[in-house]
Amino acid sequence: MCRFIETLCVRNGETQHLAYHQERVDRSRQAVLKINQPLALDQLLQVPEKWKTVERVKCRVVYSADIEEISFSEYMPRTIRSLRLMPHDTIQYDHKFADRHLINHLFAQRQSDDDILMVKNGLITDTSYSNVAFFDGQQWFTPHQPLLPGTSRARLLDEGLLQKAKITPNDLPQFEYCSLINAMLPLGERIVAIDDIRW
Repeated sequence: MCRFIETLCVRNGETQHLAYHQERVDRSRQAVLKINQPLALDQLLQVPEKWKTVERVKCRVVYSADIEEISFSEYMPRTIRSLRLMPHDTIQYDHKFADRHLINHLFAQRQSDDDILMVKNGLITDTSYSNVAFFDGQQWFTPHQPLLPGTSRARLLDEGLLQKAKITPNDLPQFEYCSLINAMLPLGERIVAIDDIRW
């Protein structure tokens, strides 16, 4: 049976933006496993006392029909200063599958860069572990069709902080920098200069 991963941010004992994670878990189980009964994350996720005073904690949930594993760890952001553009026109990762073998294979080809920025059918999508947003000096744009529709991306779109756009590698010079975004990384916290995104 397919296994999925959901990563949630816990700040000082409080799980962040739980509704967006609940929606994605329910959508994945329904679309792939044909299970309509939701997993009640608010009841199943109990933050242990030892983590309630830590500023930022990563909660990792492995699930399929049921939750298989829940783990907590202090979040230590990766240093990302450069991205390698990595084309692959048939890659599929529209649900957060535990099986990431193709992404890992592409990541291994990043050479001296810190991460990859995947390009599908000529359009920029995601890094190996995050959605992305590009700042043009006035507003933020995010690829209109990411490999994985992230929960933070969805929330930022709902809040009007992101706009969808078709972005090709040739469009990059019109932007100032790129921000990696996911449940653990707020918009603007981990940025990469456009000059440090290369083939």
